Amino acid sequence: MDLLTKTSLAKKILYQSNHRGCKEIDYILGSFAKEYVTNMDKKDLQDFALILTQNDLDIYDWITKKSVPPSHLNSNVMSLLLNFRN
Repeated sequence: MDLLTKTSLAKKILYQSNHRGCKEIDYILGSFAKEYVTNMDKKDLQDFALILTQNDLDIYDWITKKSVPPSHLNSNVMSLLLNFRN
């Protein structure tokens, strides 16, 4: 992944993190993205992009520990997100 592609993906992720449709998730994911996206490598960006394809209510339940994310989403980024305190 070249720098331009990585930058484009990072911009897309930042936008998607802040414009989810659910204010709580917008705030949590937006804050998380603002703090971490600029230092993510290619794999982390791809993992975060995959998380962003999930349903907002599922993401909220994972963050609030009401349920456990599916195993195919296990990654460094998911660990960071689940332990993120804003």
